Amino acid sequence: MPDVSVIIPVRKRPQLLKEALASVLAGTVLPDEILVVLDGSREELQADAYAAEEMRSLCRSDTTLTILYGPGRGPALARNIGAARARHSLLAFLDSDDLWQPHKLQEQLAYMTQRPHLHASHCAETWLKGGTSITVPARLQPSPGRLFAESLEHCLVSASSAMIRRSTFFALGGFDPALRACEDYDLWIRYFLRHPMGMVPPIPVPHVVKRSGQWQQLSATRSIDRFRVQSLYKILQTEQLTDEQRGIVLIALKSKWNILNAQKKKYGFPDNADYDSLEKNIEPVLKAGKE
Repeated sequence: MPDVSVIIPVRKRPQLLKEALASVLAGTVLPDEILVVLDGSREELQADAYAAEEMRSLCRSDTTLTILYGPGRGPALARNIGAARARHSLLAFLDSDDLWQPHKLQEQLAYMTQRPHLHASHCAETWLKGGTSITVPARLQPSPGRLFAESLEHCLVSASSAMIRRSTFFALGGFDPALRACEDYDLWIRYFLRHPMGMVPPIPVPHVVKRSGQWQQLSATRSIDRFRVQSLYKILQTEQLTDEQRGIVLIALKSKWNILNAQKKKYGFPDNADYDSLEKNIEPVLKAGKE
């Protein structure tokens, strides 16, 4: 069986979860391990649990679907919980509102197997908004390489398109549970500091369908840049950066901080105490960076 574990975090999205799981089970190659992490208590996520149980009944005998529970602290910790339970050396993540094309897992597995030196790879996506196809912006088109500087501006790797070696994932420390959003932005910055990313050719079509609709998405939060600011500040404090890398991160931090301040003036901030804490940390770092 394929040496890969599929990890799907979910919270209050039973129908989307069924569709995501159906896309995995329609693959030309099936995983023997699927880990669905329900991010909350059994009482509040009964509908998600029923959906997972229904799809488990459709799995072949050689595919195990395991239902796990997280503490309701967001997708970062939920994915980490799944990764900790995973049996295989490769991890493939799928968000509950996204879909895999039938050829995705087979072609990405083959790509990684043929390139044992690669620590991770990603693949192209089709974007749907309200069921209508939209153009993926050029700046967000996936590409291979060591894209550290580019990754500071935008998240360049979608969780649903990524496959990473389990050993590498844990060497990086996994997703940061302190980040309620932008946890993928943060992980892949840390990844690009150390490794290049592989890119599965999008032939004949992109491998992932990335969807947005009427359901709530953390990435659509207006003040989401506070999580990017939090990530960049942490990277400055904890990573071993060259002078050039530190300068690039400081430029990105200043840009994100300015965006966040503009949003605060226009819309307010959901938690002033949170903002004050950020300001206390960020302003001295930016001031020191000018000296």
